[in-house]
This record gives sequence, structure tokens and C-alpha cells, in this order.
Amino acid sequence: MEEIVIPEIDWKNIVAKKIVKMTNDGESDEDISALIADLPEEQQGFARTIYDKRRGVADIARKSKIIVKDMTIHGHYYRAGTFDVKFLSDYVKNHNLSVCGVRAKGIGWKMRTYLTKGVKCAFCGREGKFVAIESEKNSTTPKFRFHVYSVDEDGTETMITIDHIIPRAKGGKDRVENAQPLCYDCNSKKGDKIL
Repeated sequence: MEEIVIPEIDWKNIVAKKIVKMTNDGESDEDISALIADLPEEQQGFARTIYDKRRGVADIARKSKIIVKDMTIHGHYYRAGTFDVKFLSDYVKNHNLSVCGVRAKGIGWKMRTYLTKGVKCAFCGREGKFVAIESEKNSTTPKFRFHVYSVDEDGTETMITIDHIIPRAKGGKDRVENAQPLCYDCNSKKGDKIL
């Protein structure tokens, strides 16, 4: 007689989706705690971890007036949203434009560097494809910034940073003339050297 194989249920995915949905829908702490209490004991710890992370996202979102359902955790950042890099100049020039509730706050020297020198790494040639609106996870007050990312063929995202050609430690200024786009990897290798 042929053995019947019952596929294993991916309970982690199911639990995570349920808790994220309840948080997005504004369900109370009591309702979500009741759901967690009804889960099998081995699932409760995982469920609480997901809920704590999601509640952190929700708190940051509320403080920043950002739509909670659009917020995600991405590495060291809360990500409010993204847009195609080709719209960067429109976004920066139009101070009344907002994405996911985050409003442009003037044009700093970093943004002017992207606009004048492009979004391609000056060393390896990686090119920025999209802009993410992100805030550091460990920040007590959410402060959203615009980060440009390239995407490799395997889907890996790499930040395109702004590098000081002459490092600040060696007298370099925060000016477009002293700046160049470098991917995170190349910028890390360069360090405070003058190349």
C-alpha cells in the first residue's frame, strides 16, 4: 500500500500574516493577545516576536503619519515606500509632493549630488534603480531619509551612497564638488583614502 505523505503546514507564515493583518486593521492589543493565547504553546513565542516587531513599525508609522500597512522592516531600516529613481528630480524639486506621507524637506548637498552626478557608482558602475524612504530602526524619533538602491541580478539591493572625494577627516567639505556616488561596498573599501 502506498504511503500517504501529508505536506507540512507552514504555520509560521500563516501566523505572521494573521498578526500583520490584525495590526494593519487596527485590532486592539487585547484581541491580538487573545489570538496568541489560543495558539499552540510552541507557536506563541514566535507569534509574540512578530507582534512586537509589527507594533514597533506601527508606532513609528503613527508618529510619522505614515500609512502603517505600507511600512516594512528592511535590514536596519523601517521602509515607508519606494519610487523609481527616474522620478527623483521631480520629487526633490516639488517640495509639496509626498510619498507615503513623507514630505520632501528641501534639497541638501547629497540630493544635489545625485541630481548633478547621477546615481551610478563611480568605481564599479552599479546603478541606482529605486529610491526608498527609510528611517533607522534604532532611532527614538523617526527621521525619514531618501536612500538610492541598485538591484543585482539575484535581487540583492545595494545602497548607492554619497562619498567625500577628499574625506572630511582630511579637510573635505560637504559640497557637490567634493562628492561622488559610490555603492556601499566600494565606499567601505575606499574608507578615508583619497583616490
